[in-house]
Parts: sequence; structure tokens; C-alpha cells
Amino acid sequence: MNSKKNENLYIFRDKVLIFFLILSIITVISQITLGGIVRVTGSGDGCPDWPKCYDSWIPPFEYHALIEYAHRTLGASLGIFIFISTSIVWIKYRRNSSVIRLVTLSSILVFIVGMIGGVVVLSELSPSVRTLHLTLAQMVTALVILSYVFSTYTFNIPINKSSKWLWSKIDKEHKSILNFTVFAAIFTLVALLSGSYAVWKEAGTVCSSWPLCGGSIIPQSYLAWIHMFHRFISILSVFVVFIACYKVLKTEKISKHLRFAAISGIGLIFAQIIMGAANPLTTFEQWARAGHLSLATLIWVNMVFMIGFFLKPTKASEINNIK
Repeated sequence: MNSKKNENLYIFRDKVLIFFLILSIITVISQITLGGIVRVTGSGDGCPDWPKCYDSWIPPFEYHALIEYAHRTLGASLGIFIFISTSIVWIKYRRNSSVIRLVTLSSILVFIVGMIGGVVVLSELSPSVRTLHLTLAQMVTALVILSYVFSTYTFNIPINKSSKWLWSKIDKEHKSILNFTVFAAIFTLVALLSGSYAVWKEAGTVCSSWPLCGGSIIPQSYLAWIHMFHRFISILSVFVVFIACYKVLKTEKISKHLRFAAISGIGLIFAQIIMGAANPLTTFEQWARAGHLSLATLIWVNMVFMIGFFLKPTKASEINNIK
């Protein structure tokens, strides 16, 4: 029992593991951001074959091919980083069931994402396949973040004040707020995916005005309906995320890390509103479209961190009995 406790507590001291988990987080966010650039620049078919590019491991020195191949390279690097992290956990910390589950599932999913990436190219960039690809990529993002949080933070709430939540524990006073935060995170992901689907259906630029579409309350075409559905879901997600962050900030006895994440969430919301409006107002410039997806991803990332900090509120290195 003591060895298991020590193993769970001292995993944060493994600098190699923590390095690769942090590197995985940075890489997956960068890859999704670059994926947005691939999308808005029309570079998705810059390399018509897979896994090579024009039947070569070295892509041609051409704008679209370089962007698409850089996106693939980041994906391959991410797979390597996650595999190394998973190997370390299985070799040294296999009794830490929570981290084992998270890193193992992230390894499986990142492999699936890579395979679907190939299908995306070979299926001539089908919108449904691309949406599935992005969905699973965001799931990998969440799993890697939670792997990091569960490796570096701990739960030290007394048993009589804690409550079971999935396979983890949560402060009884925070359970309802955590549930709402999870709801807000899911809503954020739905809004993000609806925007991506709209672009892939070529509905991303059909409404050149904001907040209405062409000054009309009722969309005038099928593509306009897709576009306005995304705007509607996005507006709702902004309110839901804001309420979640506000609830967290009004809650007593929360960690400084969770409080910082809640404040960051509110800041990201306002930045996303501005970026969302900038899209039609700039006639959908590439920087505005790429920035819109990047900020949506960062909001999702921030919500996942908030969930992690609810489940693991205390940084392991700050516990008094750790020298």
C-alpha cells in the first residue's frame, strides 16, 4: 500500500516524463493550430498521397505541400512523444491506474488519428471524415493534458469531504460546479467542430456580415443555415463557458491554479468574440480564420485544465511532507 502511495505521489519528480508530457501538450496544440492553417489556406491536398508526399519522404519546395507536410510531421512527432510518455508510465508507474488509463488511451487515439489522417487525404478530404479527425485530435489533447495534471497534482481532501467522480474523487462542495464545467467544455467542443464542419462544407464564408447573415434574420440558403447554426452554437458556448468560469471564481476554497484557469477562460472568451467578429469584417482573411480556430482550441484546452484542477487541486510539490 505504501509503495503505491509513494508511486502516485512522487511521479511528479520524474523530469523526463513531465518533459515529454509538456512537449506533447505543446505539440498537439501546435498541430491543431497548423491544421487550421492547412484548412484556411487550402493546403489539405498539398500532398495528394499518404504517408509520403508526391511519392517522396521529402516534400517538394512548394507552399501548400510544405504546410501540409509540416502538419503531418507534427502529428508523427506527437505520436512519438506520447509513446515515450506511455512507456515511462508503464515501466515505472504502472500502479498509478489513473495515469496509466490516460496515457494508454492517448497512445491508442493518437495512432487512430494518424490513420484517419491518411484516410482524410485518400478520401479527397470528405467533410465527415475530417470532422471525425479533428474530434479525435481534440480528445487526444484532453487526454494528454489530464495525464500531465494527474502526474503533477494530487488530491488531498479528507475522505469524509470527498465524493466519487468517475474513477477519480472530487470535493463534495465542488461536484455540481465540476459537472457544469464538463458540460461547458463539451459545448465548447461542439461549437468548435460545428465551425470546422461549416468550413469543410464551404459554408464558412457565405455570411459576409456580422452578427446577422446578409442582414437577414432568416438564412437564405442551405449553406447559410450551416454557417448561422455555428454562430448560434458559438454564442451559446460563450455564455455557458462564461457562467462556468464565473461559478468557479465565486466558489470558496479553490486552488490558485483553478482560479487562474477560470480568469484565463474569461479572457479567452472575449478574445474569441473579437476574433469571430473579425472574420466577416475582414472578409474572412486567412489570419482571422486561423486565429478563430486557434482560440477555440485554447478555450477547449483551458476548460480541460479546469476539470483537471477540480480533480487534482493540489500541486504535488507543495505538499508539506515532500522535501
